[in-house]
Amino acid sequence: MKLKWLWIVLLVLMIMVVCGLIVSALGIGIYSFTGISSVTNSDVSIVEQMFGGEGLRNPNISAETSEDKTFLVGREEITLVVENRFGDVVVSGKDTDEIFMSVVKTAWGITNEDATENLELLQYEVIESPGTLTIRVLEPSRTLNMPGSMDFKLDIPISTNVTINTQNGDLSASNVKGNVDLDTSFGNIEVRDLQEGEIKAKTQNGTITLRGINIQGFPIEASSAFGDINIYQADANGLDLSITNGSMSLENIMISGEVELSNDFGNIGYRSGQATNLRINSTNGTITLNGVIVENLLIAHTDFGNLDLSKTLASEYDLLTKNGRIDLDGADQASIKAETDFGEIQMKNLVLAIVDLKTKNGTVQINGSLAQADHHILSDFGSITIRMPANQSIGCDLKTNFGSINSAFDLTLSGAIDEKHFVGKINDGGGLLTIETQNGNITLEKTTQVEEK
Repeated sequence: MKLKWLWIVLLVLMIMVVCGLIVSALGIGIYSFTGISSVTNSDVSIVEQMFGGEGLRNPNISAETSEDKTFLVGREEITLVVENRFGDVVVSGKDTDEIFMSVVKTAWGITNEDATENLELLQYEVIESPGTLTIRVLEPSRTLNMPGSMDFKLDIPISTNVTINTQNGDLSASNVKGNVDLDTSFGNIEVRDLQEGEIKAKTQNGTITLRGINIQGFPIEASSAFGDINIYQADANGLDLSITNGSMSLENIMISGEVELSNDFGNIGYRSGQATNLRINSTNGTITLNGVIVENLLIAHTDFGNLDLSKTLASEYDLLTKNGRIDLDGADQASIKAETDFGEIQMKNLVLAIVDLKTKNGTVQINGSLAQADHHILSDFGSITIRMPANQSIGCDLKTNFGSINSAFDLTLSGAIDEKHFVGKINDGGGLLTIETQNGNITLEKTTQVEEK
């Protein structure tokens, strides 16, 4: 037992000796690098002396210069290419036969002299070839602590194709008749008053805004990884938009061809417009359509979110949400397929519609007239209510396992009488309306004269 305590005491003493050596070493090091040292006699901090001092200082002093250049290009259609690294690019179409360019360079340093020296490292080249003018920012000859920037502002002939890319900066093009292709890694994109030519806009992190686009014979394509897409007043023959994370807002969008809208995380809103076919997909977000006319097929799918369609007409609807409500206000002689796993389905102002509706958990409400065709309405857990005109003619197959069946119409029944299962017809019949709920009531109501008007 005595030996055991002796070993413990020796171990504690050894630990104390090691700690003392460490403290001594640190004290010698600190003394060597402090401003008290008679050798350095400096007020510079220990860390700055150990790791280079000025190298760790934040380059917060800027130097700036600007320059202007003019290029005579004539009035023939040309292509302008701008390849920037860090900085904004703004392009505006003018009634001119030349390109006027204004460049602002900004560099940073830890001193005025350092910033001025870094400013000299910011260079670009201009390459003139038949039909093309290329402006390319060059890689600095050495690495800078903080990259400088070059902002370009260009007035160009209206009939110009524009291709611009930058790693970090905002891009803008306006009042041109030509193709516009804008690409930035971090920055916003704006296109205004484009009169001809296709549009391509892409940003990894930023907002895309298009306004006043009149390119009836050309398509629009835009994508943003993290940022919103907003389009106001556009006329084109195709529209393809995609977002990874952000919201999408469209207003007064007239498309003579296909429209495809995709959003992984965010809402999609489309107000007033038209399309031949409209396909919308959202992984997580609400889809809202108001006043949109679709010539053929309208597809709107979301995994988590509501579908809200008002005054939106199509020949065929394909509506799906895994978790959310489905609301449709207004459909004229259309085929409607709607399905939700968890949510209600409500449809009103239907005119001679064909419906195929399904919800696993939620109620179904329909108000309007049905075509003399086959219809299917299913709910696992929820009641089903249908309001139809008094002169509606349709065959019926109504079934509930746990609930009741109630009808304001006189049903002509066929087969065996079963209070949980009615088979028959309303008025003259025609087609077959199949309604089934596992747990809920089935109710057939008549619309009022006011509703029918």
